[in-house]
Amino acid sequence: MSLLLQTFLYLAVGCDEWYLALRRTLACSRGEKKTMVVIVFFENLLGLWVLSSFVRSDNWLLALAYSFGGAAGAILMGLRNDKKISEKQLPSN
Repeated sequence: MSLLLQTFLYLAVGCDEWYLALRRTLACSRGEKKTMVVIVFFENLLGLWVLSSFVRSDNWLLALAYSFGGAAGAILMGLRNDKKISEKQLPSN
C-alpha cells in the first residue's frame, strides 16, 4: 500500500476513533450500557490495530496522521456544534 493511501487511512481511523470516544461518553452519560460495551470493543480494536501497525512499521508519519485524524474529528464536531448553536440563536419570524 502506498504511503499516501496509508496516511489517509490513518487519518480516517483517527477521526473514527475520536468519534467513537465521544459517542462512548454520551452512551455512558445516558446509561446506554449495551451501546457503550459495543463502542468500547470497536474502539479498542481500532486502537490495537494502529498500535500493532506502528510497532511493525516504526513509521512516525503514520502516527502523526492518526493523531491529526483525531484532531480533525474534534474540529469537525466543534464546527458542527457551533452551527447548531448559531441556528438556535436565530430569531424566529
